[in-house]
Amino acid sequence: MTYDITQIKRFWDRVAAQDYEAVQQAVTDGFDVNAPIPGKVPPVTFAQSAENMVMLKLLWEAGAHPATPWLGDVFADFAAGGDGSKFKRKKVRRPVGKLILHRFNGDETYALERAVIRVERREIGAQIELRAQTNGTVIKSLPDTQGLHGTPDAWVSNAISLSEVENLVGMKLSVPHAYDENTQDFNTNFYYVEHEPLLTNEIEFVSRSKNRYRVKWTSQTLDVNYYDGSKPDTRVEIEGWFTLEAQDGVRGW
Repeated sequence: MTYDITQIKRFWDRVAAQDYEAVQQAVTDGFDVNAPIPGKVPPVTFAQSAENMVMLKLLWEAGAHPATPWLGDVFADFAAGGDGSKFKRKKVRRPVGKLILHRFNGDETYALERAVIRVERREIGAQIELRAQTNGTVIKSLPDTQGLHGTPDAWVSNAISLSEVENLVGMKLSVPHAYDENTQDFNTNFYYVEHEPLLTNEIEFVSRSKNRYRVKWTSQTLDVNYYDGSKPDTRVEIEGWFTLEAQDGVRGW
């Protein structure tokens, strides 16, 4: 059966309102819970924000496809006889910084739960990796993505000399492309409810306190709610304290 966008949105509005009776009736009447909205992420992600396991189990029983890793884990728990309660997300107690998405319709801001720097020694030089994780802790949201329960997670990797590792403060690192021709592998990733590359990465190591570095990191990616490219790219801004995790064979911390 083919649905218009209004019918699909009406169903998911009922899910968000926790109207079990209306949702169950729609499912009984044959509504396809996997009906897509063109140009947007799968609507089932709208059901994540409330972490309502009763509603999520109803959708799972109706054949909903898990569109995110978190939903995949919850649905697998249902299949194993669980109730999904162990997947309630933990809140950030002490944020280490912020991740801001400058979108076409405003800014979304998230607290950084974890930010790390890893350095791996290679035969020649080293590889540095930065990762920033929010766990979905929202400081400021926007109406069109409020129900997606996005969990921004940014990652970038690049070659670096060992001498640079020992003198990170003041260094500026540029990673303009998402694919490294030398390693023939991707060297960036941004996750919200889908995985997309990060482009034009500019990273500055501002200051240091023991094994933590104050980092400013900017980049851009596809809009987090319009993966068809119909909206301007989102500018990603990350600033916070990144902990340098010691690696064997690399000095400087």
